Amino acid sequence: VLWCVGGFTFYRYQKRNYQIGDLELFDARNAVEPFVYAESDRAILKQVHTNREEEKELMKDVPGWKTGCLYEVPVYFNKRNRWFLPDFNELSAHYSLKDWRNIRDDTWWRW
Repeated sequence: VLWCVGGFTFYRYQKRNYQIGDLELFDARNAVEPFVYAESDRAILKQVHTNREEEKELMKDVPGWKTGCLYEVPVYFNKRNRWFLPDFNELSAHYSLKDWRNIRDDTWWRW
C-alpha cells in the first residue's frame, strides 16, 4: 500500500511539473506569435518588391507597359485597403526551378 501511495504522489508531482512547463511554453508561443507573423509578412513584402523590380527591368523596353498592372488595372490595389496573402506561384515567379522546388518542398514553408 505504501508503494501505491508513494507512486501516486510521485505521479501527481510529475504531472503538475509537466503542466507548469506546458503552460510556460504556451505563454511563450503566444508572446512570440505576433513577431513570427510580422517576419512572415515582411518576407512576403520583400519578395513582392523584388518581383516588381524584376518585372520593371524585364519589361522596360515594352511600350505602354505599366509595372504592377494587368490590362491597365493595378494588381496590388484593393478598395478596402486590406492585406491579402499573395499566391505562392505569384511570389515565386522569378525563381529558378531548383529554388522553386526547394521552397515548395520545404516542410517549414506554410502559407
